[in-house]
Amino acid sequence: MRAIWLVAFCLLLSSIALAAVQSDSQMQPFKLSIEEVWKPKEELKVQKGARYFMSFAPNGSGVLVERGNIFDIATNEPILSKALPGLSYAEFTSDGVLLVVVGDQMGYVLAGEVKLGIKLPAKGFRLSRGKGDAIYLYGKADKDHWAIYKYIKGGDYLKYLEIQERINGVAEAKGGLYFAVRNSIYQAIPGKPLELVFVSPFVEKIDAIGYDSSHDRLYFSSDKGVFLLLDGRLARLLEDVRGEIKMADRLYLRDYVTGKVYAVSD
Repeated sequence: MRAIWLVAFCLLLSSIALAAVQSDSQMQPFKLSIEEVWKPKEELKVQKGARYFMSFAPNGSGVLVERGNIFDIATNEPILSKALPGLSYAEFTSDGVLLVVVGDQMGYVLAGEVKLGIKLPAKGFRLSRGKGDAIYLYGKADKDHWAIYKYIKGGDYLKYLEIQERINGVAEAKGGLYFAVRNSIYQAIPGKPLELVFVSPFVEKIDAIGYDSSHDRLYFSSDKGVFLLLDGRLARLLEDVRGEIKMADRLYLRDYVTGKVYAVSD
């Protein structure tokens, strides 16, 4: 299976025939309600070049990963009793358990403490929540490969795919996954060839992606702003913002530049 994914991916990189392509001049604003729901406190000023991460539970309660701790968006208060060096990522499960990545281990938060115990392939892995118990882990598996794993509740995980390109975002959708590489988005469905869904001639890098299954909308953040792909057409959502995307009760976006968190809805 690994060889099939690698061969298919190499073939896709040589062709953009399946992609929906539009130029920057063709972009039109997409009218949605955008609300600022959080901004950094004075003592949590955004550091230049930093990449801060967030997670939202299905009910919309959210947390931010900042300087070795996790902060509740509603109260601006830290969740952990003390900062934890190496803490890099957090993600809620569908039933509200907060998973965390610390170095090359994964664990969960309980009563203000982090309980580790799951060894990951390497440091720096990120998490993406799917439906039900599904949690996907993605990151650099070794010096030559990036991989996506599916976490199995109880402590194990299985390799979903492996490629020789950096994976910048993962979102569960339509019986499989969307994932971003450079300026392109691919769809991976078990048992089927990889499909190139979108490639942009004016975006250099896609930072993050999110999929809204209720409206069949695929969102992505990039160096040119935030966009959504709908019915084969690309629309600009925000021009001067780029950052992490999370789907919960609605779409959430955290701007890498200002650190602010926005909620987007119809």
